[in-house]
Amino acid sequence: MSVPTGPSDQPREDPYATPPGAETPPPVAGPEYGAPGAPEGGYGTPPAYAPPAYGTQPYGTQPYGAGGGVGGPVTPSPVRTVAILLYIGAGFAFLGALFGFVATSVNALFLIFAVILLAIGIAYIVLAGRLKKADRTARLVTVVLVSIGIVSNLATIGRNPIGSLVGIALSAVIIYLLMFNVESKRFFGDPV
Repeated sequence: MSVPTGPSDQPREDPYATPPGAETPPPVAGPEYGAPGAPEGGYGTPPAYAPPAYGTQPYGTQPYGAGGGVGGPVTPSPVRTVAILLYIGAGFAFLGALFGFVATSVNALFLIFAVILLAIGIAYIVLAGRLKKADRTARLVTVVLVSIGIVSNLATIGRNPIGSLVGIALSAVIIYLLMFNVESKRFFGDPV
């Protein structure tokens, strides 16, 4: 049995081959890469620019807003610490308010207690946010509230000595960090 041969069995021509009768152009003479006068970028050639000095920014320094950063002046760590302590105090005040609302069924006096604790918790949150923005009034109100806390802890030291001593110590730390710390004084614009 014979196999039919057709056009698919014929050898194909290369479509990209140089047409018959055409000549290839001669190579262009020029300097080799790396030789003097050669174009930049060859292997072993030094770059056309000088690399930046060690330890410097390659593109210069970026400008920042007044006081450093987009959001205003950077809050120093003593003020951030006070803000964190105020947030924690607000959490405890909210917890006490919750217990007060639950205990309202026992005595109506607990409702007043719960509302006062709720207001103190909200005030602590607002004051913490304002302190981080260098609000001098917030600093004064915080010191007054913390001083009232010291007086109330001194009044209850007989019933709860450990809790009162911890409250007095934290309040003293807050007053020191806000009023006597050098970084805090600078942050709030007081003379150092």
